[in-house]
Amino acid sequence: MQTQREATLAQLALEKQHLTAFPNEEASELQEYLQHKLGVSERTAASVIREIQQSDDALAKMLTLHAKFEHGINPEQLGSPLQSAIASYFSFALGGAVPLLPWFVVGDNWRLALYISCGMSAFALLLYDAALLRLVAFKIAPPNARVGAWQRARTAAIGGVRQLAVGALAAGTTFGVGVLLSHRSL
Repeated sequence: MQTQREATLAQLALEKQHLTAFPNEEASELQEYLQHKLGVSERTAASVIREIQQSDDALAKMLTLHAKFEHGINPEQLGSPLQSAIASYFSFALGGAVPLLPWFVVGDNWRLALYISCGMSAFALLLYDAALLRLVAFKIAPPNARVGAWQRARTAAIGGVRQLAVGALAAGTTFGVGVLLSHRSL
């Protein structure tokens, strides 16, 4: 849910930059949306946009409208619990298969299987969050936009390291509990 929230906030920040840098183009885009998608007349759409632009919180209102109409985002409700649950299910299923693969392929060499399993797991954990954030951040940015590329890459790296740390903590805890239980008679 945190990754989805961060990606959505990055998308909203980019839209805010566009609204600040190109207010007329963004207003025209929203006016066209009102006309073509919602069937509002040109005069009414222009009147609505003009009224919003003259309000005290014009940027916030335009950002909310763009987020809802252009991106399907409701800024007041970042992250859907149902989507998060479905994504978690598939992520856990796929992520749970990663450390098991070497055990089926390597054969009798359990040390090699263990090392490969740990390496693949660490790589998958590091890559998962970093790749997701990076893909979303670069997907929403225009191809010629280089502003903020370092910030997006840094955010992706932080996300990847965070995911790796959480995975290592979970694996270490599981290992520790296993060692404790193996030394006690139940």
